[in-house]
Amino acid sequence: MESKFEDLEVIRSPAGGATLDIIEYIINGGPVIQKNPKTNSEEARWPEFCSVRTVVDSIERQITNNQFVILCGRRFSGKTTALIQCLERIKNYQSHYFSSQQPLNSRPIDLVRGVSNSLFIFDSNYLRANIIGDLIKYGGSNKFIIARNSYESAIYNEFAMSSDVQWVELEIEPRLNDREYRSVTESLNMAGVALPEKGDTFLNYAYKTYQAHRAQFSSRTFDLHLTPSHYKALTILGAFSKAENIHIKSIFDHGFNLHSFVENSSKLFDMERHNGESVLVCNSNQWLVRVLSDYAQEKHDEAAKIVADVVRQLHQAHIYDAADELINFDLLNNLFSWDKKGRASFFREVYKNLADIYGSRSHYWLQMAKSELMISRGANGLRNGVAYAVKVKNDNAKKRNKTYFSATLTLAQLYSRLYVEQPSEDVLFEMLDMYIESINNFDNNSAHVRDIVKRYKRKDNAIHESINALAISQKALEKRRDDVAMLITFMNN
Repeated sequence: MESKFEDLEVIRSPAGGATLDIIEYIINGGPVIQKNPKTNSEEARWPEFCSVRTVVDSIERQITNNQFVILCGRRFSGKTTALIQCLERIKNYQSHYFSSQQPLNSRPIDLVRGVSNSLFIFDSNYLRANIIGDLIKYGGSNKFIIARNSYESAIYNEFAMSSDVQWVELEIEPRLNDREYRSVTESLNMAGVALPEKGDTFLNYAYKTYQAHRAQFSSRTFDLHLTPSHYKALTILGAFSKAENIHIKSIFDHGFNLHSFVENSSKLFDMERHNGESVLVCNSNQWLVRVLSDYAQEKHDEAAKIVADVVRQLHQAHIYDAADELINFDLLNNLFSWDKKGRASFFREVYKNLADIYGSRSHYWLQMAKSELMISRGANGLRNGVAYAVKVKNDNAKKRNKTYFSATLTLAQLYSRLYVEQPSEDVLFEMLDMYIESINNFDNNSAHVRDIVKRYKRKDNAIHESINALAISQKALEKRRDDVAMLITFMNN
């Protein structure tokens, strides 16, 4: 079925269309608009598995009472598809569509001045803010739907400063609502295509689909050449979900242009306004974590230097809380080890690169101890971890603060692992001391102590093996029977 409009032909395909075509469309988010090589005219593809978005109903209602409707959303949120759906739904105007692929020229203004009672639809990245004034001035009885990316605040500002025009802005979400989800999944089931998870963003779904089919398809979106600037941005985004202006100024050169960075980075990055300031965001956390993890595996020295440089630059800019959080082992492990394989040399290299600025900080040595606990594959690394944790414990002995008790529990686990690597009753006694102290001060580290208990009950780990060894140690039962009984009772309750 085909519908003809001024400047554009809309080609619809059935809901149960060719499976591979649908998969390719999902991976690349289109192309929604493409050139017909025979006629050199633009065509809009509308596979019918693309449910009519709820926001289209809102646009249809709002265009009746407003001259301008602004559709705002992140990249890869479905703005172009929604505009095509508006073309098909809003029938009482002669429609003119301008895609982001067309060059900006004087034609829209000339056309607006020469017609009346027409609907002009502009996709994002077509209009510049300085054209808005002319559209308002010469709009007459014409109506306008203008899509803008979240970061294109200049377009919004032009309308906000104008008092003689009726306009409204609507936001399009980068994920399906319940009604849209039911419609899309029904169509995808007809075509034999894997479904998105409920609540997934379009970009996350596209990336999962790409990962499942990457042997058959390429991707303009995900096959991106990444630079050190990308990896710096991704490290900040992975740690804090967004890169604020203060982060950007500290980690990039003065000549860094955030707007250009977003424009040249496919659809994966975006800018949003938070509390009046522009912040950088990533549209696919799944892609972000996978890319960082692959980077740490394939180029661990380079990746470690990038992370250390970001921490150093935050520290030099006096953004200490962010720098401290970024060296947290659990955070780094979540960001750079999505496949749970560990990145031993990577983590060690990150911390080694930061010894000059963090060597006097207990927090740093505690993270070093935790990293050895998690990644060491032999007794030597575990002994290094013990040395780091003992330093933290001794340096904070008078304070008996949270850092002290965290080091105590980390030591207990290091001794558990060390016993499994090289069984020794001396190690068992050291381990017992650390566990008993942690239990006696339960309120100072309750969440992590509970986690130890859960792991003990799973049985297939060093904690269970070492505590069971303690329970049958004749020497331990002779010298520390009550403490052994207390530990085992606590672990089994």
